[in-house]
Amino acid sequence: ARPLPFAYRYLNWALWQWTPPAHHTVSLDVTPAGKPDLSGLLGYPALAGWYLDSPRVAELADQLLGETDRLTPQRLDWVVTQLVTSELAAGTLDLEAVKGGLAALQEWLLLAGRRDLALQAQSAARSLTDTPEKHPLLLHMANLGLRIAMITLARGLQLGWPPHAGG
Repeated sequence: ARPLPFAYRYLNWALWQWTPPAHHTVSLDVTPAGKPDLSGLLGYPALAGWYLDSPRVAELADQLLGETDRLTPQRLDWVVTQLVTSELAAGTLDLEAVKGGLAALQEWLLLAGRRDLALQAQSAARSLTDTPEKHPLLLHMANLGLRIAMITLARGLQLGWPPHAGG
């Protein structure tokens, strides 16, 4: 009997007494200097689901919707910074989880041939603990979370925290 093609052997390794290849870690050995430039990374579609979602975000979104006449870009930036600071102080923003997500994203971007974005992900992960309350990725996540919550509330939908709340 002839063995099946490679793809079948990979899917049926127990039958053919063949072990799948070991997981290879892809790494960048480049250390970018200075403040990370995350402009390309923050606009990348894979980060669209990276946003803050907590009771504090819902409260602030409701509060900001009531102040639409006084809401300026500067005020929104200040609120976003305060939100990140309060989430870090409360321990609800897990920096290690964000670092782990960035490491996985970095590897995926390298395998996808996007070395420029992989470098940005690496830079973001390395600079995450320096001044987290001013980190561009965390500020982006807070800003996006607030905007999503405001849109949801403005449409008359219930945010429902925790997710199963509200019936």
